[in-house]
Amino acid sequence: MNSYNKSIIWSVIVVIVAGSVFLMIKSGNFSRESGIVFVDDSNKSVDKIDLENTFEDVQNRFSFSYPEDYTLVNQGIIDEGETILVQKKGDSSGLQIYITSFDELGTSLTVERIQGEIPEVEIRDARDIDIDGVKIGITFVHGNDKDAMREVWFAKNGFLYQISAFLKDDNAVQQILSSWNFN
Repeated sequence: MNSYNKSIIWSVIVVIVAGSVFLMIKSGNFSRESGIVFVDDSNKSVDKIDLENTFEDVQNRFSFSYPEDYTLVNQGIIDEGETILVQKKGDSSGLQIYITSFDELGTSLTVERIQGEIPEVEIRDARDIDIDGVKIGITFVHGNDKDAMREVWFAKNGFLYQISAFLKDDNAVQQILSSWNFN
């Protein structure tokens, strides 16, 4: 696949994710408040959330736990990818997980890689993330202060995973990621 085709694919992915988040905001599925800062330092504490429910992917790719006071909706295939919503009951808080095919096995996503493919993406507060002890992707913030979003992007076993949430939901994002397992 040449560089031009890869740029088109990355651009389409960003447009789909941004469009999905925009539609969710317009429909009231997420609130517009910001708050907690994503914590990756081991010496800082994060409020513990009781992770009572477990989601297991029907294709047996991955599983994760999510808080008891959240619901999960697997919206299935939308456009070229699968969308999973994890939303707080009786609230508009939550996160979206968007999964698409990714044909570059063994590739760890980096800021340089994303900006090389999608130069128009604003990336602030970028940090590496590890899952199962392996550097697998990055987390970053984009958007203005009022509507700033946390993005977590990682690739594994032929799939690209993109998690999006408003900053006020960082605690839930971090807790879900800490329970994430690849099967």
